[in-house]
Amino acid sequence: MPSTRSTLAVAALFLLAGCLGGAAPGTDAPDTDAPDTGSPSETTATAAAAYTPLPDRSTPFPEGPKSPPERPAELTAESLRPYLTTYERRWVYNEMYPGPNKNYEAHVSDCEVRWLDERDVGYVAVVACTAYAEYEAMPAENGTPVRTHADWFTQSFTYLVDEDAVVRRRPTDAEARRADD
Repeated sequence: MPSTRSTLAVAALFLLAGCLGGAAPGTDAPDTDAPDTGSPSETTATAAAAYTPLPDRSTPFPEGPKSPPERPAELTAESLRPYLTTYERRWVYNEMYPGPNKNYEAHVSDCEVRWLDERDVGYVAVVACTAYAEYEAMPAENGTPVRTHADWFTQSFTYLVDEDAVVRRRPTDAEARRADD
């Protein structure tokens, strides 16, 4: 089992990859207005080559009452859409979960795959969800329950999926713009 330090280092790498990453030396950045010099198939092949292989392990799923859904037997665009929607819905539920000692009610709605592409290393998708939660906590001072409302405004996350891993991260600017189209 990997150490906490190793897990945090890998997580930091993924979180910073979109912020620190840039175009490879001698190539155009993906967001430039460079003229299109290749055919659509060449452009697609170049875009697919920009993604690096996934690590051997997935992004750790948050603790809570929900577990990740079962992976599809075969990874296809059709099988990944419902899988990723359910995955993100359960992820959001667990992220908002305040713990077992609170009266908790979550409403995760409007989860959708905004776009999904097949790459030579697997699939890339942007999934968005909107949610809110309400829970009661008993403060120690007077014993009167306090009702708390927490919003999970619509947020998008990029999923990188292959046969061995599911990686969840914030979308790059280009991925976010495409999701908003």
